[in-house]
Amino acid sequence: MERLTAAPGTSFRANIRRQPRFPFQWHAHPEHELTLITAGAGRRFVGDAIEPYQTGDLVLVGPQLPHTWLSEPPGPAEAVVIQFRRDFLGPQLWHAPEFASVADLLARARRGLAFPNGPTEPLRALIDEKDPARRAVNLLHALVTLARAPAQPLASGGYAPHLDDRVRRRVDAVCRHLAEHHAEPVTLAEATAIANLTPAAFCRFFRRATGHTLTSYLTQLRISAARRQLVETDHPIAQIAADCGFANLSHFNRVFRRLTGCSPREFRHTRT
Repeated sequence: MERLTAAPGTSFRANIRRQPRFPFQWHAHPEHELTLITAGAGRRFVGDAIEPYQTGDLVLVGPQLPHTWLSEPPGPAEAVVIQFRRDFLGPQLWHAPEFASVADLLARARRGLAFPNGPTEPLRALIDEKDPARRAVNLLHALVTLARAPAQPLASGGYAPHLDDRVRRRVDAVCRHLAEHHAEPVTLAEATAIANLTPAAFCRFFRRATGHTLTSYLTQLRISAARRQLVETDHPIAQIAADCGFANLSHFNRVFRRLTGCSPREFRHTRT
């Protein structure tokens, strides 16, 4: 369970999170959460969606939707993190016709929403503001602005998390291992040993918690890592495929196209 400290006299939490590196910490909480990455890059996990992120990444996560950010070196990691309950300004606010678009935004956030090139200034203004009333107005302004911005759903429509504390600890341990070793051959036996479950029990548990089989989760991790390398390096595609755990280039090309809708070469061309 992630806990941020609320400033005195406020009804929501707003902090700047600074660490040498964001570790994998699979968690959920009853608040909505806005996260704006202000420094660093890595991989973002929201429900069953695994995608690369970089500075400027802006995401709204709904209540009880498991998520984490895993940063990758070099450099420190920093994010503006704002957590708020749906009724932080009263239970009736979003029923007003003026705020129908925000009510819809919060409903859509149950799957997580990413805002490509999203408006970030309202969030920065919120963090800089010291007066509690103005901070609340700034959050309201940010939500109204985001409600009008293009947004990409993250978790799949059928994702239904099951994440009590015992499950969370197991998922956290297994997924941390997979994140650190996804470029290597990873076996079911390794994963079951970490979770201390039989193979059959592990497969049920992992699918229920992450929305993926072990194989599909590893594939998502590897493609996410490949997407980052395609944008941030000039390494040959065959080298990237091998670095990310694909032994066969043609298989990498097929999987990449299936998950992204384009070839690795096309992906690199459109983003560089």
